Amino acid sequence: MKINLNDILVNSYDRVMKQLIVIYDDNGDFYTFTPDNLLERIKHMQVQRFDIVSEKLVVIKVVGVINE
Repeated sequence: MKINLNDILVNSYDRVMKQLIVIYDDNGDFYTFTPDNLLERIKHMQVQRFDIVSEKLVVIKVVGVINE
């Protein structure tokens, strides 16, 4: 599974942004969050992979489908 981080960053990058969290699921759908608006149900999903890309970008692969 590959996600295009360039598209995500171009569409949601903000120079004053503290951190962006990209979460993708088994369907390949991805969602972007900040630490402040991370959904509670996603906080409880099982993490399969966790990558800290930079100081401002974290990519997380969760097990299952987010919108079920």
